Amino acid sequence: MICTAAQPSELPAEGLLARRISPNDRSLTLLDGQRFPGSDDGGWVKLQGEWIYYAERRGDRLTGLRRGQRRTKASAHPAGVRTHVGITVEFVIPITH
Repeated sequence: MICTAAQPSELPAEGLLARRISPNDRSLTLLDGQRFPGSDDGGWVKLQGEWIYYAERRGDRLTGLRRGQRRTKASAHPAGVRTHVGITVEFVIPITH
């Protein structure tokens, strides 16, 4: 089983959105992108209630966004919004037969 989760929203954010984004934007800029995984296999970011997959990180810019993932809706987000890194965890559950 593979699961992607973010820290609870009451914990400090890993980053802040540098500029407003609209629902159709395919890239976003963070004030400091150091805590987000690099471009090897992309990653996940959570802004407010929206899950976003990104294909690559170039410095503070996340590109190749696939918006509204995991049954969330792509929406506008203002500058300064807290951003959270989505961590993917894989569980292997042995099944005896």
